[in-house]
Amino acid sequence: MHQLVHQMTLADLICIGSLQSRKLLQNLGVFSEEDARPGDLVFFYGTYGGPSHISHVGMYVGNGRMFNSNDSGVEYSDITKGYWAEHRPTFGRIGR
Repeated sequence: MHQLVHQMTLADLICIGSLQSRKLLQNLGVFSEEDARPGDLVFFYGTYGGPSHISHVGMYVGNGRMFNSNDSGVEYSDITKGYWAEHRPTFGRIGR
């Protein structure tokens, strides 16, 4: 296993993350922001890897905002305008 991880490229890791995110979203089901509650997951498309690629996931905290983690650390972000709104926020709920 250790050797396998060293042989994987960044593209491989991104693909695995995207596939897991897509499968998770399929199992959770999709609903609109109007039905979103704090604790729901917010999936974003195309922040890298093309427009159909789920490339980022955050946790919805209400009032159009989320917590998410990136290279800069943990952020509290508005998903209703700007960068995040442009990447088609899609909501899913664990234990729905």
